[in-house]
Amino acid sequence: MRWSNRLRITYLAAFAALVLVSAFQPDGSDRGALREAIARSEVVVVNVAARMFRLDHHRWPSLPELSERDRHGRPYLDSVPRDPWDHDYEIRQLRGDRCEVRSRGPDGEADTRDDIFGRSG
Repeated sequence: MRWSNRLRITYLAAFAALVLVSAFQPDGSDRGALREAIARSEVVVVNVAARMFRLDHHRWPSLPELSERDRHGRPYLDSVPRDPWDHDYEIRQLRGDRCEVRSRGPDGEADTRDDIFGRSG
């Protein structure tokens, strides 16, 4: 399966997660849970794009590099998202061949209990 198809499938999965969360919050009373679900979905999408970049360039990208075009002329991400609290996501290289994509969460502070993150590998 081509990476662009996998990325589209990831976007669809993220969108489906948002629809499900919205279905469980019909009155919109728990916007915090919805924002968390959006951040979790976007962390997955950014993580997949970072892995695709890594396959092409043999290194982990910076966040802005994900909007650059690959060797086929397609961007890894159409636009670099900001988390639901209007903070930049972070990409951190971990030991070995792994990275972590992180949202600072509602408090906007790095490395606190409300951070939302996903690791590759």
